[in-house]
Parts: sequence; structure tokens; C-alpha cells
Amino acid sequence: NYAFSMLFVFTFCTIFSSRKKTYAYLAILLALLANSSAYGLLISFSLSLTLLAEFCFDSKHRQQYFSQSQKHDLFLSISIIIFSFILSIYILTPPIDSYLHGGLNNGWIVKLDMRHFLRSIGRIFGSYLLIIPAHKRWIDLIVCALIALFVIVLTLLKLSKKPIPIFFYILGNCVIFAFTYLRFLGMPRHFGHLYLVFIAALWLGSYYQDSPLLLNKFYVRPNSIAFVNKWHNITLMLILYTQFFGGIYSFSRDLIIPFSASRETAQYIQKSGLSNEFIVASRDANMAPLSGYLHRKFYYPQLQKMGSFTLFKKGRKDVEQDEVLSQINSLLKNQDEQKKILLILNKKLNVKRNDLKIVPIKDFERSWVDDERYYLYWVDDIKFR
Repeated sequence: NYAFSMLFVFTFCTIFSSRKKTYAYLAILLALLANSSAYGLLISFSLSLTLLAEFCFDSKHRQQYFSQSQKHDLFLSISIIIFSFILSIYILTPPIDSYLHGGLNNGWIVKLDMRHFLRSIGRIFGSYLLIIPAHKRWIDLIVCALIALFVIVLTLLKLSKKPIPIFFYILGNCVIFAFTYLRFLGMPRHFGHLYLVFIAALWLGSYYQDSPLLLNKFYVRPNSIAFVNKWHNITLMLILYTQFFGGIYSFSRDLIIPFSASRETAQYIQKSGLSNEFIVASRDANMAPLSGYLHRKFYYPQLQKMGSFTLFKKGRKDVEQDEVLSQINSLLKNQDEQKKILLILNKKLNVKRNDLKIVPIKDFERSWVDDERYYLYWVDDIKFR
């Protein structure tokens, strides 16, 4: 979803000048962006309000647009954006019977929590410089928050002569930061959208002439402007170099270590002739890739029935490893024909039962994602062996 957001945001910035004749192209890109992810929707919303602000307050641009655009262009563009927002919200809204509200069970945070607040600011630091501060250490949180705020202030001062881009930068950051604090801290692919807002704001700034509208309200020394430009250029290059080398590292690592061990695990199961065995798999949400590769269902202890993908709704319950073994014991006792069971876990087994014989088969730990490493075991009733 981050890759699609980057594609649509950068394409939007590339053809931004087309708004002088038509908003249709930008509207289509905003529609695609809004339906790429929840964070894409937030950026699309911010960009849409930015276009609206320019249209309402820039009379020169408005006159130029009306003199060059087609008759129904504005109506068509607005319709595309509104429809795409409605569609995106409809898709993102979890079903009524979903007890995790989209996979998150910690609800909304509506009280002031200073550690959580600093962690949220740390996501801005992480989006720019690819380092996530350790949330258990106050010094890390404070230092990274101060650096992030320094970059934000520099950027605001850099854009102070560009009212429209600074409006987008403030709005985009506020919307995503609010969601980060109130709902979901996220992973790099989520809070990385703050970096897209940063780049897009600077990119859009290149389309506008300097305006004294904001600076006239304050007394600013000429050497202060030079100071801001110097340090912002240094900061920008540092961020770009960090993103560049971070991208090379991630791409190189991806060539060596797969994102998930699911494919390797599925290939081993197929080559070893284990595809038709009765398989108990846990945790269910992490077994969907295996189910897809093998084109079959597994028994999920969380559901206490066969399944392939996970729906977080009534009837599903998280279980510990001892409960997984307990259900396997019941399955073995209720079999018409005594057969051992193939157990697949995404965490190494750390419990035992005296009435079960558990034999490790193979571990698959070559994965970026900790939750998609797999451990295979044979499980049998010890009374029959």
C-alpha cells in the first residue's frame, strides 16, 4: 500500500500544473490514492482540501481555470473525488460483527499519555530517518522528538513564502499524526506516509512564486532566511541520503532474506508429500499465506474448525500453545483411524504434554517478519505408539 501511495502522490505532483486547465487528472489520482490504503485516504483528503483552498482563495488561478477548462470539468472532478471517498470509507469500515474494528483491539486513545505522545512524534522521526526510537527509554523518545520537531519547524519556515504548500504540509501532518496518536502507531509502511507528505509539500512548493502573505505578519531578518535555507538544504539532503541508502539496504536484504518464510515452508510440505496430512495451524492470521500456497484449508484452534483466512468476528478466540495441544489431543482421540497430526506454528513450541508425542520436523526462520516464521511438528497420542 505504501508503494501505491508513493506512485499516486508523486504522479500527482508531476502533473500538478494541469489543474490550470482541468482537475480531472488530479481527481482520478486522488481517487486511486484514496482507495490504496487508509493512509492514502488521509493524504488524498489533505490534497483535496489543498486544491479547494487554492480554488477559493486564489482568484487569479480561479479566473485562469474558468477561461481554459471545459464546461463540466469542475463538477466531474468533484464527483470523482466524493465518490472515491465514499467508496474508500465503505471498504475501510469494518463489518458490524468484527470485534477488532479492523484488526486493532486497543480502541481509541482519548487521554493525554506523554510517552505515547512522544512515540507518535517519534514516528515522524522514523519516517524521515528510518530509525524508530526505543519506546521504553525516555531519552530516546525525547531526543528523536526534538529532532523531528526541528525538521518540521525548518520545513515550515522554508515554505513560509508558499501559502498553499505550507497549508498542505500542516494539514497532512496533523491528520496523520492525529490518527497515529489516537488510533494506531503503525509500522514503517504506515507512518512512512509522513515522508510522502514532506516530499510532496516541497515538490508542490516549486510550482508557486514566493508570496509575502505570511511573512508580512512577522518581522523576519534577512539573515534568518539564509540560515533557514542553509540548514533546511542540509537536513533535506541528509533525509534523502538516508532514504537512498536505506532503500538499497532493504532491497539487497530482500534479495537474500524473503519477507515471509511461507513460500519456502509450502514448498517443503509439497516436496515432502505432507500436503494431504491433517494439519493443525496456529496462529490462524499468520497461516493464510501457507493456505494459499497449498490450496487447502487447515484446522485453526482459534476457530475450532477448518479455515483458510481469518475473520476477526464472534466465534474466534486467541489461544495459547497449551490450548492448541489440548485441542490436538481431543482431535486424536476422536479420529476414526489413528493418524498423527502435522502441527504448524508461527512461534517455536515451548510447552509439552505427557500424553502427546511431539517430534520436531523442520524450522523455517529465514523471514523478515517474525510472525511469518514457521515450525513444523509431528504430534501423536503416546498411548498408541
